[in-house]
Amino acid sequence: KASIILTTYNRPELLKRSLKSALSQTFKDYEIIIVDDCSGVPAEAPKGVRLVRHKLNMGLSAARNTGIKAAKGKYVVCLDDDNELMPSFLQKTVDNIGEYDAITTGRVIQYKNYAHNVVPRLSKFCPIDWGWLIKREVFDKIQYDEQMRANEDTDFGIRFHKKFKATVISD
Repeated sequence: KASIILTTYNRPELLKRSLKSALSQTFKDYEIIIVDDCSGVPAEAPKGVRLVRHKLNMGLSAARNTGIKAAKGKYVVCLDDDNELMPSFLQKTVDNIGEYDAITTGRVIQYKNYAHNVVPRLSKFCPIDWGWLIKREVFDKIQYDEQMRANEDTDFGIRFHKKFKATVISD
């Protein structure tokens, strides 16, 4: 029902933490696809996880698009290797997406000795990055712009909000 697209490039320790969060979901009807953007990390995928490798470093947008094209789920969530999902993320978002095209939750921004809880506010300039559950059919109409090497999530968010509806769970 859901596909987690985990993108990585040269950060094996971060990838382990991020992958652990993906594997710890309480919702069980999902797949994990790791897209390695030409770093050779990991050497192989854990059992039940698909690994797709780029032969050239193409950037985050291309890595996300590659994973989305490989996804089999009705819903897609992108997860960068330096982020984590709470164990109940898929359960809460799948249960609450309803008529919306995308849904996200609050986040905990963790610094060395400081944590800050943030609930995204929707606007026409709201980035759509990691931690958004998005209906797969959205990607038939828009993708991440592979020419962009920065701010690709804001660009995608602007284009998304022109055509689609989103909501936020303030949890």
